[in-house]
Amino acid sequence: MSDQSEQPSPLHSLPDEVQDRFGVLPNFFRLAPDTPQITENLWGFAKFGYLDNPLPSLFKERLFVYLSQFCEVRYCISRHVGFLVGLGKPSGDKDCPPETIEQIVRLLRRPLPVGETLDPHIQFCENRDTKLIELPESESLAEEAIFSCATHVFLQTAEASRCLNALRQALESVTFQQLLVFLTFVRTAHFWTKVHPELKHEDDITELLTIHKALAGCVLRDPEAKNSESTKVLLNELIELRKERDQAEMLRITLASIGDGVIATDPHGRVTLLNAVAEELTGWTGLEAIGKPIESVFQIVNEQTRQPVVSPALEALREGKIVALANHTILIAKDGTERPIDDSAAPIRDADGNIAGSVLIFRDITQRKRIQKSERMLASVVESSDDAIISKTLDGIIQSWNGAAERIFGYTPEQAIGRHISFLIPEERANEEDQIIQRIRAGERVDHFETVRVRSDGELIHVSLTISPIRDASGRVVGASKIARDFTEQKRAEEALRHSEQRYRTLFESMDEGFCVIEVIFDENEKPVDYLFHETNQIFDVQCGLQNVTGKRVKELIPEHEDNWFEIYGKVATTGESIRFTQESKKLGRWFDLYASRIGDAESRMVAVIFNDITARKQNEAERERLLRAVDAERKRLTDVFQHAPSFMCVLSGPDHVFERANERYFQLVGHRELIGKSIREALPEVEGQGFIELLDRVYKTGEPFIGTNMQVLLQKGAGDDLDERFVDFVYQALRNAEGEVTGIIAQGVDLTARHTAELALRENENRFRMLVEQVQDYAIFMTDTKGRATSWNEGVLRVLGFEEDEFIGNDIKSAIFTPEDQELNVPQLELEMAAKSGSASDDRWMMRKDGTRIWAAGVTTGLHNENGKLLGFMKVMRDQTVRKQMEDDLRQYAADLSEADRRKTEFLATLGHELRNPLAPIRTGLEVMKMAKDDQAAVEEVRCMMERQVQQMVRLIDDLLDVSRITQGKMVLRTCRVDLAEIIQSAIEATRTFIDEAGHDLKVELPPQTIFINADPNRLAQVISNLLNNSSKYTPEGGQIQLTCHRLDSEVVLSVRDNGLGIPPEMLDNIFEMFTQIDRSIEEGYTGLGIGLTLVKRLVEMHGGTIEVHSDGADKGSEFTLRLPIVDESDPEETTEEVSVITSQLRILVVDDNKAAATMLKMVVKLLGNEVRVAHDGKSAIEVASEFLPEVILMDLGMPVMNGYEAARHIREQEWGKEILLVALTGWGQDEDKQRTEQAGFDHHLVKPAEPAALQQLLANHQWKSN
Repeated sequence: MSDQSEQPSPLHSLPDEVQDRFGVLPNFFRLAPDTPQITENLWGFAKFGYLDNPLPSLFKERLFVYLSQFCEVRYCISRHVGFLVGLGKPSGDKDCPPETIEQIVRLLRRPLPVGETLDPHIQFCENRDTKLIELPESESLAEEAIFSCATHVFLQTAEASRCLNALRQALESVTFQQLLVFLTFVRTAHFWTKVHPELKHEDDITELLTIHKALAGCVLRDPEAKNSESTKVLLNELIELRKERDQAEMLRITLASIGDGVIATDPHGRVTLLNAVAEELTGWTGLEAIGKPIESVFQIVNEQTRQPVVSPALEALREGKIVALANHTILIAKDGTERPIDDSAAPIRDADGNIAGSVLIFRDITQRKRIQKSERMLASVVESSDDAIISKTLDGIIQSWNGAAERIFGYTPEQAIGRHISFLIPEERANEEDQIIQRIRAGERVDHFETVRVRSDGELIHVSLTISPIRDASGRVVGASKIARDFTEQKRAEEALRHSEQRYRTLFESMDEGFCVIEVIFDENEKPVDYLFHETNQIFDVQCGLQNVTGKRVKELIPEHEDNWFEIYGKVATTGESIRFTQESKKLGRWFDLYASRIGDAESRMVAVIFNDITARKQNEAERERLLRAVDAERKRLTDVFQHAPSFMCVLSGPDHVFERANERYFQLVGHRELIGKSIREALPEVEGQGFIELLDRVYKTGEPFIGTNMQVLLQKGAGDDLDERFVDFVYQALRNAEGEVTGIIAQGVDLTARHTAELALRENENRFRMLVEQVQDYAIFMTDTKGRATSWNEGVLRVLGFEEDEFIGNDIKSAIFTPEDQELNVPQLELEMAAKSGSASDDRWMMRKDGTRIWAAGVTTGLHNENGKLLGFMKVMRDQTVRKQMEDDLRQYAADLSEADRRKTEFLATLGHELRNPLAPIRTGLEVMKMAKDDQAAVEEVRCMMERQVQQMVRLIDDLLDVSRITQGKMVLRTCRVDLAEIIQSAIEATRTFIDEAGHDLKVELPPQTIFINADPNRLAQVISNLLNNSSKYTPEGGQIQLTCHRLDSEVVLSVRDNGLGIPPEMLDNIFEMFTQIDRSIEEGYTGLGIGLTLVKRLVEMHGGTIEVHSDGADKGSEFTLRLPIVDESDPEETTEEVSVITSQLRILVVDDNKAAATMLKMVVKLLGNEVRVAHDGKSAIEVASEFLPEVILMDLGMPVMNGYEAARHIREQEWGKEILLVALTGWGQDEDKQRTEQAGFDHHLVKPAEPAALQQLLANHQWKSN
């Protein structure tokens, strides 16, 4: 036991150890001085989990600061921010370098990622090949990922489990455990600060946050502010920065893998970069080309003239814009190889807009040239075909229509393309199209489908259809290709054969198709095994290539002839069913389109065959299919070329149409403003209402593209510029994800402004106006001439403004619908002038209806011009928004009223406690005096009088509270009678004389010589006048003047109470009679009140049928309350006191209180205890008395005029003679923060009025004992 007693006490050694580790002694370790074991254990945990934790010191301190943003108490974050900037040692490590204010602000402004923004951080941790050996550096991406996951674990959010697993995968096992221990200590530290709300910042932190406002804004903000709008903006900025970083990486990869050649130059045209494709096409390696002039590396000539062509890169440098060469350009490689190319160049600009170089993009189009040649050949074949070749969508919409289709069906391409195929189908055969499309959707081919169709002149024709599915690059069926052959004539020929041999023979010999009559030969099993040619026409040998076949069997001519020929002809011969079919004869190397029908009865076994050699057509079809596949493949490449085309283009994402990217042409169109990351409404506010956003919404909703032609758009090229009218051709095309969902829109088009005239613009405006009038029902829409006279009317004018058409047309709208105030300010004319100059003028303002009532209207006025720019008139659109306006105003007023009521209630409750304690202090002191001065009648009487005055003051205060409650609840009842006003005034003066005299005020009273009778409740009216006199006395400095005057004015009596006191600020005059209203003065000035006295005065005066008003010229200029009333015609138990033993002391004591009664009573008590006592009534006087008197104890009030108790205490402690004085605060304010404030000011003790006499006696006795 003796050994332990010799060890230093933890309370003495712990502060030294803390100060040594941190370099400062944080208030955090000054808490719980009565429980040293808790502080010692907390310090031990701080060393284990924080200071001695092997994690890097800077990493720990930055993470401590980042986590402390989410603690409700701001002590932790401010103290550890101080460590980071060098106010102490970060993580207790003297070798840890401090960080800059900017670094810390960036850390605190880094938002906590959630949802999709958190996924990259989790993936960073999960997808690592190896675990982190060392924790990341400050402000690195790795640090951001670790901090984000650790914070979610610390806060135990919904993502905590994922983040914990991610950290486990990213960190070594030991490091992971050390991180969890650190997070546990930080949570313990936050809990410790929460249970100690009295914890305050140290002086060095207060000074730091005072100097660095940006840092203070981050440190002192509410933790919930992490979800505020400003944080969302920072989060969006962070997301955009990440996008830019990803895009930069994507650009690097793209340049390495892109199919185009890319060459970059410096401002002088010297090569600075070649990608792999550029090296291959030019024959120059990167090392050879760097620094060479662009014309040496990129040598181009005209394909026809073979003359050298200036490099577009040099033109881009010279002209500062995108340059694209025409076709027919040949690139000559280093080895002499020549290739046709497409190329374009654009200037590269630095952050200041200066040209820093150029980029040249070019592509080998050799394959494209070949495809184009093949396409021309294919188009020629399609157009020269005798068969109708038609393509259509799966919905049956015709997409192409060749010349043969026009000849067969009688419709031109313009008449047919875009229509549904059903217009060619007879009504009774309508279901055929559905059956065909069903097979096409299944990927089947429909061969030689014979049917009937309708020509444009109504004639029915027989056609044979061959329909093939059209597939996209992925093999998906997207349409159908139809070949239609008109065999109406064949049908007619068959009919003619039946009726006339002569006609048959003529047709037989003259027809273009091959024809033959064959006899099918069957074996003993009735299986067709051969056929014999009986007859052929002249064209037979041309169509099939066989000659002199009559009388011969086919197997003699073609020994290996395919068996299916026999089967087909055998079936026709036996069944009599005609058949149309397409068949290949491989031995002949030909394809045939055949029609076979039986001649005679089944016994004849004779079959007539009409056929065409369709080998060429089949070859064309095969070639067409091959070309279509090649075109589809090329379309992908053309898409890449399109990305670099000199047309404007942008990509919008999401339902709000947020700009994801835009090319230079687009920036040129809209003006070089900030677009990326903003919605179209935010980035281009001027397009709101022009219909484009609605079109985007429709495309996003339906997924269907929109093609706009010659469309007008008004754009603002720069801030403050007038709207610029542009005309564009454009396409809105939906972008889809892998699931087929629309995720965005790509917009692409060409600026055609130079091709349009003002006449087209006017026509477009008129069409848009008519559409708006027809579709919008709740808007007043009308036109005026250039003078503002109405020239059109719609139903909305009647509903919104109340004018019939005949009343409105010709009326001057400036005087008809604008308010007199706006007319006086010339608002209508200014609005027309603005619309004429800038195109439109928007306004939200009060407008006049026909009946004189006012509405709040939202509207826009648009100027209308002809092709020469001449103003033709105006169009105005407006809507009644009165109800919404009123609701918004009511909500704002209601919120303001609630806030003001809450503030007044808080002030009232705080002041009530103070006001109730003030009279109690001298009463309690007086009781003690009476106990100690039993035989001193003069002293007892003086005390009794003082106590009576203080009790009257308290009673008056409580009565006012009860009276206000009664009036508010409607329970106040006046007991009126006919009474002399002078008597009431005299009663009121007597009730307040003591307080007026005590304050040293000069009261002057002027009453009329005649008697004035009023019908009033004497007590209540006397209460009114007393309150006014008390109010003047309270807010008039000592020695001030108060004047009460009364005179008769007609049938009223006018009573005025005027003073030269503190006065009332002008902004308070209108609210001075409202409940709890007080002039904003600090309690330390000594002027307080509940804010109910004047409310009670006003209510009582009004209950008497009178009025009251107030006048003041401002602060420190006094105030005057004027009361007007109608004139009538003449016709408490004794308190028992306890005997207490008096502990006497012999000390020099200074009593300081602006309440003279309280000071006097306290002086008597202290003096009766055997002490030498002096008194002062404000802080400044107290300092002067103390410097001369040199008291051992000062009992001092806090709220005093001239100088309050806090300032006086600080000043006394600064004096050499004041360092050992016992300072005791004696006040009505007793909250914890009040006691902390007195302690900080230098007081030794804090006693709440009324102080317990026994406690005061004991305090003085203890001080004397310690002093001795």
